[in-house]
Amino acid sequence: MADQGRWFKLWCSALLDDHLQALPPADRWAWAALGCYIKQHGTHGVVSLNGHNMALAGAMGVTPERLIACISALPHVRVEEDKNRDGAHVVTMENWKKYQEDATGAERMRALRSKRRREEKRSSPPASLPSEDSFFEKLRNNPGYKGIDIERELAKMDAWFLTPAARGRKKTRRFIVNWLNRIDCPEPASGPVLTDRERQTLEAGRRFVERGQPARP
Repeated sequence: MADQGRWFKLWCSALLDDHLQALPPADRWAWAALGCYIKQHGTHGVVSLNGHNMALAGAMGVTPERLIACISALPHVRVEEDKNRDGAHVVTMENWKKYQEDATGAERMRALRSKRRREEKRSSPPASLPSEDSFFEKLRNNPGYKGIDIERELAKMDAWFLTPAARGRKKTRRFIVNWLNRIDCPEPASGPVLTDRERQTLEAGRRFVERGQPARP
Protein backbone atom coordinates (compact mmCIF):
# COMPACT_ATOMS: atom_id res chain seq x y z
CA MET A 1 0.00 0.00 0.00
CA ALA A 2 1.38 3.41 -0.96
CA ASP A 3 2.16 6.04 1.68
CA GLN A 4 -0.05 8.53 -0.19
CA GLY A 5 1.70 11.36 1.62
CA ARG A 6 0.83 14.94 0.81
CA TRP A 7 4.29 16.43 1.24
CA PHE A 8 7.95 15.57 0.79
CA LYS A 9 10.41 16.91 3.38
CA LEU A 10 13.37 18.75 1.92
CA TRP A 11 15.77 19.07 4.82
CA CYS A 12 17.96 22.14 5.10
CA SER A 13 20.97 19.82 5.31
CA ALA A 14 20.39 19.02 1.61
CA LEU A 15 22.11 22.33 0.84
CA LEU A 16 25.30 20.92 2.36
CA ASP A 17 25.15 17.55 0.62
CA ASP A 18 28.15 17.29 -1.70
CA HIS A 19 26.42 14.82 -4.03
CA LEU A 20 23.39 17.04 -4.52
CA GLN A 21 25.51 20.14 -4.93
CA ALA A 22 27.47 18.41 -7.69
CA LEU A 23 24.29 18.00 -9.78
CA PRO A 24 23.20 20.53 -12.39
CA PRO A 25 20.25 22.63 -11.16
CA ALA A 26 17.86 20.75 -13.46
CA ASP A 27 18.86 17.39 -11.91
CA ARG A 28 18.43 18.78 -8.41
CA TRP A 29 14.83 19.51 -9.31
CA ALA A 30 14.54 16.02 -10.79
CA TRP A 31 15.72 14.55 -7.46
CA ALA A 32 13.11 16.56 -5.51
CA ALA A 33 10.37 15.62 -8.01
CA LEU A 34 11.27 11.93 -7.63
CA GLY A 35 11.04 12.25 -3.85
CA CYS A 36 7.55 13.74 -4.14
CA TYR A 37 6.48 10.94 -6.48
CA ILE A 38 7.81 8.23 -4.14
CA LYS A 39 6.06 9.89 -1.19
CA GLN A 40 2.74 9.81 -3.00
CA HIS A 41 2.95 6.49 -4.84
CA GLY A 42 5.62 4.49 -3.02
CA THR A 43 5.82 2.69 0.29
CA HIS A 44 8.54 3.57 2.81
CA GLY A 45 10.80 5.02 0.14
CA VAL A 46 10.35 2.25 -2.45
CA VAL A 47 8.31 2.45 -5.67
CA SER A 48 7.93 0.28 -8.75
CA LEU A 49 8.13 2.26 -12.01
CA ASN A 50 7.39 1.54 -15.62
CA GLY A 51 10.39 2.43 -17.67
CA HIS A 52 8.33 4.94 -19.71
CA ASN A 53 6.31 6.65 -16.96
CA MET A 54 5.30 9.82 -18.78
CA ALA A 55 3.83 11.56 -15.73
CA LEU A 56 7.00 11.20 -13.68
CA ALA A 57 9.22 12.00 -16.68
CA GLY A 58 7.30 15.24 -17.23
CA ALA A 59 7.56 16.18 -13.54
CA MET A 60 11.31 15.55 -13.58
CA GLY A 61 11.77 17.44 -16.86
CA VAL A 62 13.16 14.56 -18.91
CA THR A 63 11.86 12.45 -21.78
CA PRO A 64 10.34 9.04 -20.96
CA GLU A 65 13.21 7.37 -22.79
CA ARG A 66 15.73 8.99 -20.41
CA LEU A 67 13.70 8.51 -17.24
CA ILE A 68 15.48 5.45 -15.82
CA ALA A 69 18.91 6.75 -16.84
CA CYS A 70 18.22 10.08 -15.13
CA ILE A 71 16.98 8.37 -11.94
CA SER A 72 20.02 6.08 -11.87
CA ALA A 73 22.33 9.11 -11.95
CA LEU A 74 20.72 10.74 -8.93
CA PRO A 75 22.50 10.48 -5.56
CA HIS A 76 21.09 8.40 -2.70
CA VAL A 77 18.83 6.53 -5.17
CA ARG A 78 19.07 2.85 -6.06
CA VAL A 79 17.46 1.37 -9.21
CA GLU A 80 16.91 -2.38 -9.70
CA GLU A 81 14.88 -4.42 -12.16
CA ASP A 82 11.48 -5.50 -10.90
CA LYS A 83 11.48 -9.30 -11.07
CA ASN A 84 7.67 -9.38 -10.80
CA ARG A 85 6.95 -6.99 -13.68
CA ASP A 86 8.51 -7.03 -17.13
CA GLY A 87 10.08 -3.72 -18.13
CA ALA A 88 9.58 -2.24 -14.65
CA HIS A 89 12.17 -1.05 -12.15
CA VAL A 90 12.21 -0.82 -8.38
CA VAL A 91 13.44 2.58 -7.23
CA THR A 92 14.61 3.00 -3.64
CA MET A 93 15.49 6.35 -2.08
CA GLU A 94 18.05 5.71 0.64
CA ASN A 95 17.75 7.07 4.19
CA TRP A 96 14.01 7.44 3.67
CA LYS A 97 13.09 6.42 7.20
CA LYS A 98 15.60 8.85 8.68
CA TYR A 99 14.55 11.90 6.68
CA GLN A 100 10.98 11.33 5.48
CA GLU A 101 8.94 9.22 7.84
CA ASP A 102 7.25 11.47 10.34
CA ALA A 103 7.97 10.18 13.84
CA THR A 104 7.31 13.50 15.56
CA GLY A 105 3.66 12.62 16.23
CA ALA A 106 4.60 9.52 18.20
CA GLU A 107 7.30 11.44 20.04
CA ARG A 108 4.85 14.18 20.98
CA MET A 109 2.37 11.58 22.22
CA ARG A 110 5.01 9.88 24.38
CA ALA A 111 6.06 13.24 25.82
CA LEU A 112 2.43 14.15 26.55
CA ARG A 113 1.77 10.83 28.29
CA SER A 114 4.93 11.21 30.36
CA LYS A 115 3.90 14.75 31.36
CA ARG A 116 0.43 13.55 32.38
CA ARG A 117 1.90 10.75 34.50
CA ARG A 118 4.15 13.24 36.30
CA GLU A 119 1.22 15.60 36.94
CA GLU A 120 -0.97 12.78 38.22
CA LYS A 121 1.81 11.63 40.53
CA ARG A 122 2.20 15.14 41.97
CA SER A 123 -1.55 15.73 42.38
CA SER A 124 -2.48 12.35 43.83
CA PRO A 125 -2.28 11.97 47.63
CA PRO A 126 0.45 9.72 49.00
CA ALA A 127 -0.60 6.12 49.12
CA SER A 128 -1.55 5.07 52.64
CA LEU A 129 -1.34 1.67 54.19
CA PRO A 130 -4.56 -0.39 54.11
CA SER A 131 -6.62 0.10 57.28
CA GLU A 132 -4.17 2.70 58.54
CA ASP A 133 -6.55 3.99 61.22
CA SER A 134 -7.01 0.48 62.54
CA PHE A 135 -3.26 -0.09 62.58
CA PHE A 136 -2.53 3.03 64.66
CA GLU A 137 -5.47 2.31 66.96
CA LYS A 138 -3.98 -1.10 67.73
CA LEU A 139 -0.65 0.54 68.51
CA ARG A 140 -2.28 2.95 70.95
CA ASN A 141 -4.13 0.12 72.72
CA ASN A 142 -1.15 -2.24 72.79
CA PRO A 143 -0.07 -2.77 76.43
CA GLY A 144 3.54 -3.05 75.30
CA TYR A 145 3.46 0.60 74.16
CA LYS A 146 1.57 1.97 77.13
CA GLY A 147 3.25 5.14 78.27
CA ILE A 148 4.56 6.01 74.78
CA ASP A 149 3.09 9.04 73.05
CA ILE A 150 2.40 7.48 69.62
CA GLU A 151 1.58 10.79 67.92
CA ARG A 152 4.75 12.36 69.26
CA GLU A 153 6.86 9.49 68.00
CA LEU A 154 5.21 9.64 64.57
CA ALA A 155 6.08 13.34 64.41
CA LYS A 156 9.68 12.52 65.33
CA MET A 157 9.73 9.93 62.54
CA ASP A 158 8.56 12.56 60.04
CA ALA A 159 11.35 14.87 61.20
CA TRP A 160 13.92 12.08 60.86
CA PHE A 161 12.80 11.42 57.29
CA LEU A 162 13.89 14.97 56.42
CA THR A 163 17.52 14.13 57.23
CA PRO A 164 20.08 12.66 54.79
CA ALA A 165 20.22 9.49 56.90
CA ALA A 166 16.66 8.65 55.84
CA ARG A 167 17.44 8.70 52.12
CA GLY A 168 15.91 5.65 50.46
CA ARG A 169 13.91 4.64 53.54
CA LYS A 170 10.12 4.39 53.70
CA LYS A 171 7.71 4.86 56.55
CA THR A 172 6.33 1.35 56.48
CA ARG A 173 4.48 -0.50 59.26
CA ARG A 174 7.61 -2.49 59.94
CA PHE A 175 9.66 0.70 60.30
CA ILE A 176 7.10 2.19 62.73
CA VAL A 177 7.00 -0.94 64.91
CA ASN A 178 10.80 -1.21 64.99
CA TRP A 179 11.04 2.47 65.97
CA LEU A 180 8.57 2.02 68.84
CA ASN A 181 10.26 -1.18 70.00
CA ARG A 182 13.52 0.72 70.56
CA ILE A 183 11.85 3.19 72.95
CA ASP A 184 12.05 2.49 76.68
CA CYS A 185 8.61 2.91 78.23
CA PRO A 186 8.78 6.06 80.39
CA GLU A 187 6.33 4.63 82.94
CA PRO A 188 5.54 1.13 84.23
CA ALA A 189 3.15 -0.73 81.97
CA SER A 190 0.45 -0.49 84.65
CA GLY A 191 1.04 3.16 85.47
CA PRO A 192 -0.42 6.32 83.95
CA VAL A 193 1.12 8.31 81.14
CA LEU A 194 2.81 11.36 82.72
CA THR A 195 4.23 14.49 81.18
CA ASP A 196 7.77 15.61 82.04
CA ARG A 197 6.36 18.28 84.37
CA GLU A 198 4.16 15.77 86.19
CA ARG A 199 7.05 13.32 86.47
CA GLN A 200 9.30 16.01 88.02
CA THR A 201 6.59 16.94 90.53
CA LEU A 202 6.08 13.30 91.47
CA GLU A 203 9.81 12.78 92.00
CA ALA A 204 10.10 15.90 94.11
CA GLY A 205 7.22 14.71 96.28
CA ARG A 206 8.83 11.30 96.69
CA ARG A 207 12.08 12.87 97.92
CA PHE A 208 10.16 15.06 100.36
CA VAL A 209 8.42 12.05 101.88
CA GLU A 210 11.45 9.74 102.02
CA ARG A 211 14.21 12.20 103.00
CA GLY A 212 12.40 15.16 104.31
CA GLN A 213 13.72 17.35 101.51
CA PRO A 214 11.61 20.24 100.32
CA ALA A 215 9.44 19.45 97.35
CA ARG A 216 10.36 21.53 94.33
CA PRO A 217 8.17 20.97 91.30
